[in-house]
Amino acid sequence: MSHTTTLRSLKITDIAAVEAAVSELNSLGIACQLVRGEAPGMYYNKQQGVCDYVLRLPGAKGRGAHGQTQYDIGFTKAADGTYEMAFDDYDSALRKVIGASCPMPNTPEGKAQHAIGKFTQLYAKHATINAAINQGYQIESTSYDEQGNLQLMIAV
Repeated sequence: MSHTTTLRSLKITDIAAVEAAVSELNSLGIACQLVRGEAPGMYYNKQQGVCDYVLRLPGAKGRGAHGQTQYDIGFTKAADGTYEMAFDDYDSALRKVIGASCPMPNTPEGKAQHAIGKFTQLYAKHATINAAINQGYQIESTSYDEQGNLQLMIAV
């Protein structure tokens, strides 16, 4: 379908980091949940098949073919073992809920990543933390600077 965006350049490899990002989104007041084995809500019914995981975003409402349709993000495991994300950002519904706060990029891929930027930024944070811990490092602190850049204090 013309509304479906699939991000193949941004690979999800750590489901625990996805879960942590979802938890942090909830703590920020964005009511969402991660579910398994469902089809994500998109503009058209059955626009996307069943995905391994779906990030349900109750606040991401858009006008669908049969009244109000919820827009979600689907995660499907690719042949290389990573997860690709697919979503429908018709009418910028997702962007309004979890879009990045930085300026909009000019490329189609950049615009797609921007639409779900809050999630991808939190995923990157938690994936980095998990990778550091798995390599034997300790996380001393996490904070954000004045420009919104994540600062991780990592110790051996």
